[in-house]
Amino acid sequence: MLTLMLIIGMTMVGIHVKAEPTTRVYVKMPPEGYTLGAPVGSYVTVEIWIEGAVDMVQWSLSVEVDPTVLEPVAAKDGSGTVIYDYVDEIWWGPGQVFVVSAVDKPGGKIIDVSHVINAWADLYPEGYTGFSGNRTLCLLRFKSLSETAYSPMHLYDVLLFDGLYWETVTPHYFPPDIVEDGHYNQLPAPAIPPYVVATAVGTGIIIVVAIVTYFFWVRKPKSS
Repeated sequence: MLTLMLIIGMTMVGIHVKAEPTTRVYVKMPPEGYTLGAPVGSYVTVEIWIEGAVDMVQWSLSVEVDPTVLEPVAAKDGSGTVIYDYVDEIWWGPGQVFVVSAVDKPGGKIIDVSHVINAWADLYPEGYTGFSGNRTLCLLRFKSLSETAYSPMHLYDVLLFDGLYWETVTPHYFPPDIVEDGHYNQLPAPAIPPYVVATAVGTGIIIVVAIVTYFFWVRKPKSS
């Protein structure tokens, strides 16, 4: 992950710091709040989004799923993803690099997905900055191993890099303010412990007995 920083230029630039707006990285979900299960053997693709990016020149993240439900396949950049499009929009000659360190199928992980603007330190003398705003970071693909079982899509080791890097000599990176996981199929409702059910049934019986007793004994009309 951090070794990818070695490929970029080493030009001193002005100070660029993380601004105040909340930065959110999340697995984009349908309105239902989860991705519907797919037939076994078919592919499931989800988008990872960022909102509130400020002067972003690189990002990295990993994702973990239940390997008995989803098999990790790949991560992808390309048209529609933030670094790819931003470099194209500003006609940045040095381009960009997208890297996936590893796909651990038995462990259910896609590890250290990273995207960086090449020679980004040279952006600033040219009058540019890193990306600010909202856009897709990348696409993640999985193979369905179950159409009905649940799996989280857990994002971890999410880091954002900005232009302060060369002012501090060491990589200037930080986690987003908010990281939100995704869901494959609806999250199962928590099971109710048997003792809770037994207590509820017992309480209900007591209440019914009390009501019956009240109406047939306490409220029983007195004989004249």
